[in-house]
Amino acid sequence: MLPTESRRLEEQLKGEVEELMPLAERLADDPPAPQGQPTPAEATAYRLRTRDGKARYAKRKATVETVFGIKQVQGFRQFLLRGLRAVQGEWALVCLGWNLKRLIALKG
Repeated sequence: MLPTESRRLEEQLKGEVEELMPLAERLADDPPAPQGQPTPAEATAYRLRTRDGKARYAKRKATVETVFGIKQVQGFRQFLLRGLRAVQGEWALVCLGWNLKRLIALKG
């Protein structure tokens, strides 16, 4: 993803997340941090309850959809090669094709 496009998407998603949150939730302060040494699950739960955490989690939806877009639009269903190194090379070519297609579409 291009840096400017990434920033634009992040700002758009942040606005959408804030629009979807009820007014009381938008104006509320972040919950208090867990006391002492929280477990990893407690620390993650706290981060997801903060405004920043909600915005970051919402951004995951758009990030994951790109991979599904590659699979659907380009017809990429399975790897044709075997072995980790070969699959990494094949995936790099698929992503290169996807990025070139997007670049051409963006530049017009």
